[in-house]
Amino acid sequence: MFLVNGFELLGVAAVVSAECLNMVGFLFVYFVCAWGCLMTNISCLAIPTIVICTEPEFEWKSRLLVRSIRKFGGRVKDTYIVSYSPRSGKLPSCACQDEFDMLNVQMVFEPLNKDFESYGLANKIVALAHAEKTLPFRPLLFLDSDKVILREPSVLLGLGGRTFAARPVDVRNCGAADFDSGNGGYWKSIHCACGVSSYRYVETTIEREVIVEYYNSGMIFASANMKLLGAWLQNFRKVWHSCSRPSCGDFFVEQSVLASTVSSLCDNVFILPDTYNVPIHLYGCFPHSDWRARLSQCVSVHYHGVFDRGVFLDTLKTFGSMLDADKYDWLTNNLDELSQP
Repeated sequence: MFLVNGFELLGVAAVVSAECLNMVGFLFVYFVCAWGCLMTNISCLAIPTIVICTEPEFEWKSRLLVRSIRKFGGRVKDTYIVSYSPRSGKLPSCACQDEFDMLNVQMVFEPLNKDFESYGLANKIVALAHAEKTLPFRPLLFLDSDKVILREPSVLLGLGGRTFAARPVDVRNCGAADFDSGNGGYWKSIHCACGVSSYRYVETTIEREVIVEYYNSGMIFASANMKLLGAWLQNFRKVWHSCSRPSCGDFFVEQSVLASTVSSLCDNVFILPDTYNVPIHLYGCFPHSDWRARLSQCVSVHYHGVFDRGVFLDTLKTFGSMLDADKYDWLTNNLDELSQP
């Protein structure tokens, strides 16, 4: 009886051992697959979602921007793009909507900008606050519509967690070197409203003046889960209703409040290279050699009005020799189709 039970136990042990080996093999394959999926998701999460704003007056610029991303964006060319039209009665045309559908652009028409309808620059603030809330696990890259992407924005793909990235302003405008002169009083008041306890200094990209940190909001990057963009909206609301204004009026309030919010919340600020957000409308303020160096490796151009119809051909004649032939031809063809007075 003992021998029989012993052999039975040995048989059971052999079966159990075989099943354990099978389970080990299964678990190994499972974890390899899970790791692969995790790495794929992490890779996807490192690619920022792009946020833009589109209204009828400048929808041709948004279309040009999206086309440039899909054409020249490198690893970013297939990223998720969200276009916001947050003011009532200012939806893009059917032609624009059809093209965005074709180019896989998600359109949001919810009237998010109800409180500041007369101030179009608030569109980007409410759009980014909404995107941060609805896409909490994705880094966000906001682009003004009057911009084209000419190369992959590769530096944005390697930024660590909780990072804000932008270029400093090109010229001082309402910026301040200190709190005791010029617009210093305005900056002191908005720093107080935003709860700023410490801040940095930056150098303007054209004048090379050192001022209290102040960034161009035409191209801004924020890592996932920073809660920065919702705070920008809250701070903007406070400053707007306080009637505190710089000497140049309302125009730069959104941008200056962004800077104060960054001062308040961001320990890690990355200054984008000078090939990003290149302000070609200020061409006369740069030495020609500086322009050639920037445009030969340019990632993004911020052109404002110099690509409008009747002007863009002269602009391209000026910069054409500094661009790759394929980019020059692409810009010529697309601007001829899209640009308006």
